[in-house]
Amino acid sequence: MDSVPYAFIDSVVELFDGRRTLNPLAQEVKHPLWKANEALNLFPKKKGVYTVGDLGPIRKNRRFARIIEITDDFFDSEDIDPQEDEEATKLLEAVVSQFESSSRLNSTIFSCLETQQFLLNSLAEKARLASIYLCYFGQASLDLLERQIRHSPFLKSVTLVYRNWPESVLPLITTFCLKGRPGHPVTMTLHACKLVSGSYIQNLFKLWQANGNLHFSLKSSIAIVDAHQLTDKGILNKQIQYRSEHYFKHETKKSVAYFKLHEHIGFTLKFYTCACGLSRPCTLKERYPNLHEF
Repeated sequence: MDSVPYAFIDSVVELFDGRRTLNPLAQEVKHPLWKANEALNLFPKKKGVYTVGDLGPIRKNRRFARIIEITDDFFDSEDIDPQEDEEATKLLEAVVSQFESSSRLNSTIFSCLETQQFLLNSLAEKARLASIYLCYFGQASLDLLERQIRHSPFLKSVTLVYRNWPESVLPLITTFCLKGRPGHPVTMTLHACKLVSGSYIQNLFKLWQANGNLHFSLKSSIAIVDAHQLTDKGILNKQIQYRSEHYFKHETKKSVAYFKLHEHIGFTLKFYTCACGLSRPCTLKERYPNLHEF
């Protein structure tokens, strides 16, 4: 077993539907080896990052142990030796191969530029994450996000938090949304990020009309949306009804668009493409069976 490459083991595991098979099975076969490990925690300091962490159990069981989350939140640690930047970077680089395809990066409001730069340098392009929760702390945040969007085939969920994200992140949001496809839906959530405008929404509709194969969800808690502008483009009815659901069928493809405008706070935009014929269930058929009739 030790001679089997990591990539082969992970690729076989990916063939299973985790929600229906592996997750329930994990509850039945719990073993001390699989207990949660606090892998690494980061704290800002005046110069650089003060890091603490115990990677011993993970490195010792590197054949099977996988890292499911890395966070830079605050916590009280005991009996763990502190590490300086250079040593901590080496420690994290040593276990990058043990990030599994469902790993999550949780970079909170307690983060800072130094911690995200540390993560950027340590994870580089080797870690392939599935979920990112990210606050903005300068160029390191953009670089970290871009690397994962462009290089991680497992990335399915991105949440950008708070108002200071610059408009330069919009092309990355578009790139990520367009990675969604039947069998691999993606979700972009903008929490308190006032980034998306009505013209941006219109452009996504144009892409959908041109291709008919989009498969993603874009949610924003606040936005710069002119409801009347969307009405003129046919995305909303003339009598604007907030919180009403609007559906659109593609003219030539088996694809549906969903739009819901929330009064004063934001919107939800979803595109579903029929996935019948694939090995995984068709999301469109499961959630909107009435719209699945083409």
